[in-house]
Amino acid sequence: MRPSLPASDYPSPLTEGELPYERARVEQIGRVGKFGENNAADWTPAPGTPPPPAQTNAAALYTALNTPTTGVCALLEKFGTGQQSGSSDFHGGATSKSVLRHGIMLDLSEWNETAGAIATAQNKPEIMDGFRVPHGVSAETLAAKARANAENAQALETGFIAPGYADDFVQEFLDRVQAFEQAEDDKATGLQKQTGSGGGLSATISEGLKIAKQLNVLMKKLYEKVPDKLAAWQTAFRTERVGRSKKAKTPGSPPAPPSS
Repeated sequence: MRPSLPASDYPSPLTEGELPYERARVEQIGRVGKFGENNAADWTPAPGTPPPPAQTNAAALYTALNTPTTGVCALLEKFGTGQQSGSSDFHGGATSKSVLRHGIMLDLSEWNETAGAIATAQNKPEIMDGFRVPHGVSAETLAAKARANAENAQALETGFIAPGYADDFVQEFLDRVQAFEQAEDDKATGLQKQTGSGGGLSATISEGLKIAKQLNVLMKKLYEKVPDKLAAWQTAFRTERVGRSKKAKTPGSPPAPPSS
């Protein structure tokens, strides 16, 4: 299983039970931002040295993420603490369709990467045909393609569980797809839109995820020969799955004693 983040290093530690979809994404963005604060020296060029393009890109992305007051992390913190007009309670109300879409797309991207590893190990490149990520499609098409991917993942269940997926990862994903189909658009969910150019919670999460995905490409290259830093980055960037409520199993009745 993936390691947990120390509570002293990253804000908003995960609590017992399910995380609402918005909170899971916000915490992921927060971890990425905190990683940037802790490791900024790794992509800060020495004085008088022209920075490589990758360093310039990383610095610009982290500026957009971590700038006080106006950065994505600062805006998300205001939403979470209710300091901003139009804030949303992460622990209540319906989840917007766009945020659910983000979660599904992130899962499908992760499945695509895992399927690639399985295809390589089994020398079966055709496996990848069942794990295409459907970009830019309608809600109906996304749901249909997501279910098709889930069927393919179910067929490779052992290969997915081996690197750390939960035993019921397919069912959790299908529950998410069903919630996506039933969700209302942002304007009807109770996610209060912030007025002005800043956008609302969904728009801010979307921007943060876009930045995090770009940083993921840069950090993987930067730390490809530094395994401890790469592991720390992967921990920060990981996507928390939002599982179904786990009900305690009721012990069955003991068998009746044999009749004499």
